[in-house]
Amino acid sequence: MDEINIDQSYVGHPTVFSIRMHHGGEFTSFPGRKYIHGKQTFVDLLDIDTFSVHDIDEMMEDLRYASVGKPLYYHFQWPLGNLDFGLFALASDEDVRYWGVLWLIIS
Repeated sequence: MDEINIDQSYVGHPTVFSIRMHHGGEFTSFPGRKYIHGKQTFVDLLDIDTFSVHDIDEMMEDLRYASVGKPLYYHFQWPLGNLDFGLFALASDEDVRYWGVLWLIIS
């Protein structure tokens, strides 16, 4: 689906959103933390009413990061925050919904 069709898909659906996932990289040291050597993947047409941390798990499996016995950690970067102080853990469905709803309110 091209960008124009994606934009039209959101009209009239206030709980539908996209995410940009950064993965495969690493954080530099504090202060002035940066994320380097990573990739970006966009996932479109997600619905905050049904989105959960398990959906993120599935995305990571699709990207081939899931490994038995190796934990994965997810974070949300506050849009106006930086990587030193603007990252928040996404450890549960409640975390995912909280940040998703908050983002929908401010955007």
